[in-house]
Amino acid sequence: MSRIYRCANWLALSLLLFSLQPAFAQTMASMEPKPKPKARKVWGNEDVTQLRKPWDEFLEQKKAAEETAKARAQEAQKEQAARSRKQQLKDDPQALWPKTAAEAGKRVAEKLAEIQELDERITRTRQEYFDALSEVEREALQKKINSLTADLEEAQAELRLLQARLAKLKSNPAAPPPQPPAK
Repeated sequence: MSRIYRCANWLALSLLLFSLQPAFAQTMASMEPKPKPKARKVWGNEDVTQLRKPWDEFLEQKKAAEETAKARAQEAQKEQAARSRKQQLKDDPQALWPKTAAEAGKRVAEKLAEIQELDERITRTRQEYFDALSEVEREALQKKINSLTADLEEAQAELRLLQARLAKLKSNPAAPPPQPPAK
């Protein structure tokens, strides 16, 4: 009989465990941490540059070189125009003097704009000088600063002459044009 009780106990216990197993599994499953969804990758500039192909980098470098060359060409053209004007002033200073007060005022305004541009270029070049890493770059930039400073001083001297000419033209207006003879 004790054997029967034992078998019955085992049978009841196994039935009890078997019936509780789905509920136990559910509670255990709910207690397990849920897997987190994978975080999406946010692409930054560094990631995008790593995806670039060599020909993309070549095109970018080529474009940057073209822009730099274009800027240098414009700067050289401005310097050439300034040099040709300086040469004309040295050859025949009277030929370039303004003839009227309006023309003199216009030339004074142009010279003021030129002086302001030279001053800005000197400031930018000085900043480049302080940011330069090598001594070779610094020497080249120092030469450019010296050249621009000389140009600025010359432009300021021309401005003083033009202002004097303007004052003279305002104090002595040109004689009225001659009247045609009456018939």
